[in-house]
Amino acid sequence: EGKPKLVTWEPIDPGADRPTLHATMVAAVRSSTRPLLLVVDDLQWADASSLRALEFVSGALATVPVLVLATVRPVAADASPALVDCLAELARQPGSEHIDLHGLTHADVGTWLSRRGGRPVGAEVADYVHERTGGNPFFVGEVVELLARQDRLTDVDAARAARVPGAT
Repeated sequence: EGKPKLVTWEPIDPGADRPTLHATMVAAVRSSTRPLLLVVDDLQWADASSLRALEFVSGALATVPVLVLATVRPVAADASPALVDCLAELARQPGSEHIDLHGLTHADVGTWLSRRGGRPVGAEVADYVHERTGGNPFFVGEVVELLARQDRLTDVDAARAARVPGAT
């Protein structure tokens, strides 16, 4: 029983009118007999109707044991008004919390490289990996694994040449 279970529901008709669609979504979440975690990743890519649905569902669930976790990249000046409105609405919800995540430090990257290689790695290598990745843990991991596969974790030239995968 200690193992979390995925909750599944009957499909919701996306062609339904907005009030029916939103009410059906809320009813589905409220029907759970266990606390829920709803994860919405990369909110910045959501379309306007999905953002409105998230606003509605989040606002309607104040008395339900559900945690809505939404991830979003830093909001730029050219962000869609729908995204800005959604984030503002989510921030107004009781219990809402905004957490800014920052990249790894130079020292963190150096520690990662040293632990992965089983031996100390020079600061210059860590600096290049940090510079190339901006400290983003996903990208640091990708570059560290690339260098490890080539057995070049301590090679400054390899770190200089390392390419971070493009974000999509």
